This record gives sequence, C-alpha cells and structure tokens, in this order.
Amino acid sequence: MEIGRATTEAVRPLIEETSLLELVAELAPISRLPATPGFNQALEIIHGRLRQGGFTFLPVPPPDGDPPDGAPPAYCFFLSDSLAYEVWQPTDARLEVLGPEGFVVADTRATPAVLAQNSRATPPGGVTARLYNLGNGTYPQEYEGVDVRGAVVYGRQSAMDIYRAAVVERGALGVVSPAAPPWQGTGDHPGLVATGQVGSDGFGFKISPQVASDLEDAILRGGGSVRVRAKVDVTRLEGRFLRTLVAEIPGGEIPLERVALIAPLSGPAPGATDVSGAAALAEAAVALREAIERGDLKRPRRGIVFVWGATLAGTRSWAQHHPRVVEELHSATVVQFVGWKQEGEEPALLIERMPDPSAVWTRPPDHHTAWGAAQPPHWPFEGHYISELTEEIAQGAAGESSSWRVGSNPYEGAADHEFLLELLIPAQRMWNFPDPLYRSSLDRPEHIDTSLLAASTVAAAVTAYETALGEPHTARRILRLIEERARRRMSTALDQAGLNLGVGDSLAASIGDRRLEEEILNAWKIWYLEALESVMAHPPAPKAWQLRNAVSLAVYQLGVEWNEGMLALGLAPLPLPERFHMGLREP
Repeated sequence: MEIGRATTEAVRPLIEETSLLELVAELAPISRLPATPGFNQALEIIHGRLRQGGFTFLPVPPPDGDPPDGAPPAYCFFLSDSLAYEVWQPTDARLEVLGPEGFVVADTRATPAVLAQNSRATPPGGVTARLYNLGNGTYPQEYEGVDVRGAVVYGRQSAMDIYRAAVVERGALGVVSPAAPPWQGTGDHPGLVATGQVGSDGFGFKISPQVASDLEDAILRGGGSVRVRAKVDVTRLEGRFLRTLVAEIPGGEIPLERVALIAPLSGPAPGATDVSGAAALAEAAVALREAIERGDLKRPRRGIVFVWGATLAGTRSWAQHHPRVVEELHSATVVQFVGWKQEGEEPALLIERMPDPSAVWTRPPDHHTAWGAAQPPHWPFEGHYISELTEEIAQGAAGESSSWRVGSNPYEGAADHEFLLELLIPAQRMWNFPDPLYRSSLDRPEHIDTSLLAASTVAAAVTAYETALGEPHTARRILRLIEERARRRMSTALDQAGLNLGVGDSLAASIGDRRLEEEILNAWKIWYLEALESVMAHPPAPKAWQLRNAVSLAVYQLGVEWNEGMLALGLAPLPLPERFHMGLREP
C-alpha cells in the first residue's frame, strides 16, 4: 500500500549512516548511570546535535508543554528533578589472584562491565581475602563446612543470587560470577562479560567464561580457594538532579495534541546498543525539522515530541512536569536498541505491538523474543492501528534489497511504553532482540548494522510524521491496511481453532477447549473492530466525519465475516459492545 512513501523519500536522504554511527560511537563509551556526570554528558551530546540541526534551546521549559508565544519552528529544553536518594559513581575496581602464579581477574580500566552495578567501596587500598569456588554459589548445601565470612565467593549463577546467599545470609565481602543470560553469545564469544548487579552491602565482579576457566583452574590448584585482593572505589554524588531532554516540532493546527518518540538512554555500562535508539531519535528529529523547514514536508497538524531520559524515570518525569501533554498524547513509540548485527543470525527490525490477544494467548505465527512474555498493564486493551501502520512503514523504509527483515512480536514490556500503557495511551516499542552482545563488554559500534540503524531511524521518523500529519486520505489507506491484516489474522485464527478442535475428526472437543477457542476468536474480533474504529482518530476531529461511513462499513463487513467463520466451527460469537451496534447495522 506504500503508506508514507512520499515522506520516506523526503526523509531518507537526510538520514546519513555515517552521522548515525559517529553519534553512536561518541555516546557508546560513556557510562550512563542516571544522574551521574556520564549520563548528563550523553544528554549534552544529543542536545548539541539538536542545536546543530536547527533546534532552538529554551532555557526555561514551557509550562505544561504549551508551545510558547512566538515559538520557534523547532525547540528543545531540559527538565530536572532533584533526587531524594544517593547516587553512587564507580571510579575504579580491580580483582587479582595473589601468589607466584597470580593474575588479574577483573579491571574496570580495561573492561568497565566487570564491576557489578550497586557495588560498594572497599576500604582504601582494598581488601585481601580467600576466594572460594562453591559451584553454583546459591544452594545451602554448597556452604556446608565452609565459613565465607570475610571471604569472596565465586559461583556460576547470577551475581545477585550469589550475593543474597553469600553476602546477605553468610557475611561474605563480595562475589564473582561469569553468568550471562541464555540469549547472550558466550558460546561464540568466550571473552564476553555480561553486566550484572548486586545489593549495596558488598561488591560484585562479572567475568568472562574464558577468565572463569582460568580462575577455576587456579582455585583447583589451591585446594578449593585462592588469596585475592579486591579494590573497589565508589564515589557518593550528593545533590544530584535527574535530567530529561525534550525536543518538539510544534503542530500547525492542533499543537496541544502530540505524537511521541521516546529513547531510554541509561545503561549499567558503556555500550553501543543501549545508545543506538537515542542516536536514531536525534537524527530523526533533525531530519524531520530540515524536511519541514525546506518545504519538502508540510508542517504536521499535531506536534511531534522527542524525549531522551533514564529508562522509565525519564518518561515519568516528563509526565509529571507536563501532565496535560501526556494526557493528550495521540500515541507513542519507544525506540530502543536498534541496529545490531551478528554473524550467523538474521537481523530484524521488530515492532513490539501494542497489547493484543497474542500477548495473552501466543500462537503461531506469533512468538515472544528471548526478552520474555509479560501480562499487559490492562487487559483487554482497546485495539489501535498504530502498530500495524508502523510495521507497514518500516517495510517500506527497509526496501526490497535489505539484508534483514521487518517483523513484529507480542507485547513484552519492561520499558517506557509499559508506563504509557498504564495511562491508557497507545504505545509500542521499536527494537531488535535478542542481541547477543547487548549489555556486555563486546557491545561496541562495530557490531551495529548501519543500514538497519538508518532504516529504523527512517521508520520512526516517518511513522511519527504521518501520524502527526493526520491526512484523511492516509486514514483511508490505513483503514484498508487494518482490514487486510484483520482478515489475515481471522484466517489464521480460524484455521488454528479448527485444528485444535479436531473439526472433521470423530473425536469431539471438550467443553473447556471450545470455550477457550471462542474466547480467543472473540477477543481478536473485538480487538480488530476497535482497531478499525481507531482510524477515526487519525485525522483531526473536524475531518473525521468524512471517514464515518467507510469505517462503519468496514466494521460491519468484518464483524459479519468473523461471526460466520466462528459459526462454521460451531462456536458462539460474542455479542459486541454497545458502541459497535451502529457500525454493525447493515448500511
């Protein structure tokens, strides 16, 4: 259907892969724990890119987000929140095995990821202690006959799990772990150090499988333990403020209604993937401003707002400072860790869809990523067109010659879109996962696929612009898109139900099985009827009446077809909510 083709052609030439990768490379080495100097430095780099790209800086944020009188065509500002809690900044950490055959186990000067998050400082000069290998390091029987008070414990489980067993329960000084998530590429990358965290009563070191093997050999030669020196320097930062960067391209007709693009910026260790979404958002903002300023694109009816901040905390801060802006949001897309490449894997630009029935009942062709399934904040969540539109635009941004694919996955949460969904705002995530190097010592710019990163940037920019522009003729094309996707889903869901119920077989399905299939099919039907209805919100309200008949007919036809399909399987269609009765009355 080529929705957004003209916008894509206007924006694509303004998204330079070289500039994108340079911005990622500038941000990647910075440690970005929220409210630390590194985090603020990263925000200032993005702020500098916005100003270089034509955004005017407002030293005083507009009240509740209202565009100021005589507002420039594009502007940016900072929000700031004082913090009631302490902020700790790691400065240096080192762990070494002592003795004639000693060696350095971990050193943050070489690999910042080796220090577990939340680690506390040792006394000046460090501590010397025994280090024990307790296998997993988490089971009570592993500690029988071993006094770990004042010692360091090595284990194969996560640093936090070992910390609870060794430090909290038995008085150890700290822990060492090579554990990594199952999706991470330790098999192909034995030198990879996965990030981790511990509590605030000790310290933790993360090491690679390669170093773990050397350490286990040394402990074996030492009869079950070795002497180590651990030194951790951490500085307490007082009077800190958490900053959030906001940029805006005001709307021309309904500026109080906006479309949001959000990039979580914080990370537990330096890394390219963690900042790729932030870089993409900066380049998308600059490209849209330039295309509008040059007249290649019309000024959108709605505003487009861009937000960079600490994961979840940044979006919450924005919502607290500008509650009316968030309340009036049309929709939001979180752009997070896009653009990784990996030998032997097929990279993909994924759209994590708004909550739909696949988040509750995940069936082929849907599947969850290694991030894992999560219950939506609200269920049922009303159907909406935004995710289907984003996937369609992303496919156009990818082109036919790309070496990667565009796909989607059910809702999984644990990012800023979850917070917005709690507020009943249509929100989704743009990402590609799993990334075997994500949040590891090997997460570096050379592992970014620049063509995938650029296409992700184009897709985010075009989706936001088309939604903010709100053209009635585009709404009609979106309506046809949702009809097409709904019928595709209907066919798949009905086929799956027929297979599960053994239609045509001699064995009759149980009452419970039939009720489950009815529940799933009815949920999908209502969700897509709501998604069709949501297209009425694409153009501004005064122009929405032009769509009324088309939406009414689409709702009626899809409802009838879906009901007929369910009846053919001997299943009972659910009576529809009252608001659909008008749409389902035959025109």
